[in-house]
Amino acid sequence: ENSLIDIKAMCFEIALFESIESSSVSIEVGIEDAIGLIERMPLVGDEKIVISYRTPSLNDYVEAEFDVYKHSVINKSKERVRQYVISGVSPETKVDFVSSVDEVFKLSGSETVKAVFETHFQKTNISNLKKLEVSDSSGTQYFIGNGRSPMSFIKQICTESESEKYPASNYMFYETLDSKFHFKTLDELMQGDVVQDFYLADAGKKIVSGSFTSDTIFPYQVIT
Repeated sequence: ENSLIDIKAMCFEIALFESIESSSVSIEVGIEDAIGLIERMPLVGDEKIVISYRTPSLNDYVEAEFDVYKHSVINKSKERVRQYVISGVSPETKVDFVSSVDEVFKLSGSETVKAVFETHFQKTNISNLKKLEVSDSSGTQYFIGNGRSPMSFIKQICTESESEKYPASNYMFYETLDSKFHFKTLDELMQGDVVQDFYLADAGKKIVSGSFTSDTIFPYQVIT
């Protein structure tokens, strides 16, 4: 009913996940509940998590929306306090579950991906529409949807498309934390800019800076 509850003070951990092996971004929010939130607002699958975040690779904050699809087992941590994890996925994943591609395309792989993405993920009631970045593929092919979900169909196109610039057929379809979807080759990603560095350091040396800036060095970047 368009009601909003600020759960920031109840969160003990927030984890965002992106991967070139995954078509969409997901989130897990750890909740420490002392007010009986889950009884007053039972999770039925129509809820959304809205979050504003920034990562070391992003200069500006990004506001993202996730559809809640489950919560974990509820554990009692102390008197009148319980802990559980709420899981959510990008709204495009929910659309993907209830959509099917029933068309035949005679286009290049990249043009077909653009057409499918526009039809199923941009002409919808999703509030924050995301951009699609595409690396052009060569040739004209027939692609038959035959009732598969949009993301499954695009995954098939990944295996059958060949880049105009690179010899290998290694296209990937994935979403990143900057609210973009990508249809790109692994070769192109390998020739892109370096995202993060790793540092060789003594195990006892403290190199994590105190402020959250682009040159912050985190523990997972340290090779001991």
